[in-house]
Amino acid sequence: MVARLHRSYLNLENEMRPLRAEWDARPQAAFANAAAVGWQLGAQWRDADADLFDARFWDNIRPIDVAAVTDKAASGGTLAAERLVRMRDQILVLPSLLAAGDPAAISKQLDMVLREFDAAYAEEIFSHEHYAIILDLIKHDDSVLAYMAYVGLMITTVPPNFYAFVAGKGAPCLMLETVVLAVSALVSGDNATAVRIWELEERFDDLDVEDTPDSEALNIDGAVDALVRMLHDFRRAANDVHELCSTFSAAQRAGSGGAPMPIAEKMAAIVADTSCRDCGSRTHTTTLSRMGTVSYE
Repeated sequence: MVARLHRSYLNLENEMRPLRAEWDARPQAAFANAAAVGWQLGAQWRDADADLFDARFWDNIRPIDVAAVTDKAASGGTLAAERLVRMRDQILVLPSLLAAGDPAAISKQLDMVLREFDAAYAEEIFSHEHYAIILDLIKHDDSVLAYMAYVGLMITTVPPNFYAFVAGKGAPCLMLETVVLAVSALVSGDNATAVRIWELEERFDDLDVEDTPDSEALNIDGAVDALVRMLHDFRRAANDVHELCSTFSAAQRAGSGGAPMPIAEKMAAIVADTSCRDCGSRTHTTTLSRMGTVSYE
C-alpha cells in the first residue's frame, strides 16, 4: 500500500511543478488566469459553484487539527456545492480524524460532510454491510495513518490554480470534492467511490486542454492524469487496508494501541525519508511509474 501511494505522490508532485511554480510566483493572478482559461475550455460545469477567488478560502490549505474544528455543521446557502465550500474546515479535518481512529467521531463527521456532498453517495456508504466493521477495524493499524498522511500530501501538493484551470469558478468545490473522495474511499465497502472518481475523470476528459497555449508550458494534461491516478490509487490502497484489517484476531481488535502520531508529523516524515519504498535503498528514490505485473503460468 505504502509503495503504491508513495509512487503516486511522487508522480503527482512531479507533474504539478509548473503549476506550483506559477502559483508561488503570483497566486491571485495565476488563479484568475487559470479560471478564465478553464471556463473557455469547458469548465462551465463548475462555474456557479463558488466565488472566482477567495484568498481566505485558500489560506493554509492542509489537514487541520481535530481540536481546531467544532462539530457544528455549516449553515446557509441553497446549493449543495456552496454548502460544501462553507464546510471547508469540517472536510479538511477528516484525514486527522481517521488517522486518530475514533469510530464515533469519524462516523459523526462523515455523516455531516457526506450528506452535504452527495446524499445518495452517503447512503451507499452508510448502508453497506461492511461500513461499521471498517470503522471498527481502521483504528487497529498504522496503515490508516500512512494512508491519511498521503491524503494530506495530495492536499498540499496540488495548487489552487490547477483546480481553477479544470473547474473555473468551481475550483474551491472541486478541491474539497477530491479530498472527500480520497478520504471516503477508506470507509467505502464497494464501488461507490470508484464510480464518482470515474465520473470526475469523464468531466476532465471533456476539457479540450490541448487547444490552449498554456497547456504544454503548465503541463495541464500530465497534472490531470496524475491527480486522477492518485485518486484511483487511494481506492486501491483502501482495498489493501480492508484486506489487512480483516486478518486481525479478536484479541488484536480488543487492544487499545498507543497514541497515534499527528498527521502533520507523519507527512513530514514521509517527505524527509528519501529511501526507495520498494527496496529500502538510499542510493535511489522510488521509481515514478509501475504499470503492473505480468503473471506467467
